[in-house]
Amino acid sequence: MKLSAKEQLEYDACRKNIAFAEIKDWVLLRLKGADHLQFLQGQTTNDVLSLKDGEGQASAILTPKAKLVSLIMNFRCKDGLYMLVPKERQQIVKEHLEKYAIMDEVEISLPDFKILSVIGPESKGFLEDKFNQPLTMSIPYSHQQLDWNGEGVPLLNYSFTGENGYLTFSKDVSSLKGRLDPKEEVVSLCEKVQETLRVEAGMPKWGIDCDENTLFPEMNLQTSSISYTKGCFVGQEIVARVKYRGAVNRILMGVVFDDVAPEEVGDFTVRGQKAGILKSIVYSPNLEKFVALAYVNKQYRKPGTRFNLEIADQSFKASSSLLPFYQCKSDVEEAEDLYFQAMDLFKNSSEAEDIKAEPLLKKAIQKDPKLADAYETLGVILSRHERYDEAIAIMKQLKEINPEQVMAYSNLSLYYMKKGMIEEAEDEKAAATAVTFQIAAKERKERIELEKYEQEKKAEAERRLGMFKQVLEIDHEDLIANFGLGKALLDSGQYEEAIPYLQKCLDVKKDYTVAYLNLGLAYMKSGNHAQAAEIFRNGIDCAKISGDMMPGNEMESHLAKLKISPE
Repeated sequence: MKLSAKEQLEYDACRKNIAFAEIKDWVLLRLKGADHLQFLQGQTTNDVLSLKDGEGQASAILTPKAKLVSLIMNFRCKDGLYMLVPKERQQIVKEHLEKYAIMDEVEISLPDFKILSVIGPESKGFLEDKFNQPLTMSIPYSHQQLDWNGEGVPLLNYSFTGENGYLTFSKDVSSLKGRLDPKEEVVSLCEKVQETLRVEAGMPKWGIDCDENTLFPEMNLQTSSISYTKGCFVGQEIVARVKYRGAVNRILMGVVFDDVAPEEVGDFTVRGQKAGILKSIVYSPNLEKFVALAYVNKQYRKPGTRFNLEIADQSFKASSSLLPFYQCKSDVEEAEDLYFQAMDLFKNSSEAEDIKAEPLLKKAIQKDPKLADAYETLGVILSRHERYDEAIAIMKQLKEINPEQVMAYSNLSLYYMKKGMIEEAEDEKAAATAVTFQIAAKERKERIELEKYEQEKKAEAERRLGMFKQVLEIDHEDLIANFGLGKALLDSGQYEEAIPYLQKCLDVKKDYTVAYLNLGLAYMKSGNHAQAAEIFRNGIDCAKISGDMMPGNEMESHLAKLKISPE
């Protein structure tokens, strides 16, 4: 069902201005104790130990078979770690963690906090004004403690809507909203609008889009919620097997309907064959179409694939889509847009255009305090209208954010000169020269270090080559030494020299799929494309039999680049 006029106003407030939303389907756990981080490292999918105070991450807790116990978000603080979990899983997650925390010093509690979300492109400025403090959080999941008349207020840089936004906690949400917005000028979002925003953002919801029967790799969250280098965690074996050996039959994607959408969810078919499972369905004001989160089978996963979706004896025209359906511009992107708008005005060199450009540049700096070009342009505009004190203040800010910005010193020297402050102008001119030399010295040092690294890399490669050659002098049939020597020669650009060693691998072990891949690459890079194609074809056949999907897929990709189709 489409949004009503009132609901559309709420939606627009979130997407274009600012809105409040009480988050009722997520709650908090708090973990502390001497071992709580090390304990969580083995229980969750992401790298908890990599977090610094003020940082956070998306993660999950899995069963040994990689089924979901719960989706979670971890936020590391000085006094412990806050874990955001779906409300339905709060007690289950607590009991699950307590079950495994037998020998670890971990305390798990359920703080009595409600969650308020402050959302929208104007949310940052709004909160900075209310707390009279700068928000230093620059990446998702980062957080900081703000002060409200001596009371600490936690704030997380996260939103469930795909829009810029923040989460804060309080035992009394109404009281917190009252303090932030005493005149009740900020719109509060109803549940239907929150649901629309959530689905547009591609955010799965527990009990609707996933549950304890969901295999985690099907959720397509690997890039944000898993570390493959952190070490062991529960469910890791299945997750790694999916990553390195193939793919799951279905993954969570978007479905966009041409016209109307089904009223029912569940299994759907295409041409009578099961093709996926429909989950959350909403009308998207952003796309002006009905959209859904759905687990889509392999043959329909390519974005833009069109199909007739059949469910409950009805057919609906639809297409597959990557998630999210909506993604806001980041503050950095918005700052760049504002900067380029200002530059279009600035280049006209007129007072009227400068007046229009000035607020755009100031807003760009607020969105991205590291955008050096915006400071420099703003300083030039101010100086050309003889507002030298303001221009000097802007250049000092630029020096603080980037002490190597030579133009900040040069411009300061010019502005001081315009004010008749000769001594200060000379100091800044000298500082500009010094910074120029420092940058040149730094670049020279980096160049020397790079050359040293390349020399060490070359020496290590030669050492490895020598080691493999020594082994082959004893046993010229040694599989590992032949492959190691062939791969090392290939990596160092000695393609023809690598070929006999990689071929020897296949003489010793005929189903050595990775050897096919590297031998084909050696022929391809040495210019023998016909022989490379033959090797790739044989390797692809071998991969299909052995199930080595990753080298098989890579060989198919290389074969396609040769513009020779597999037989």
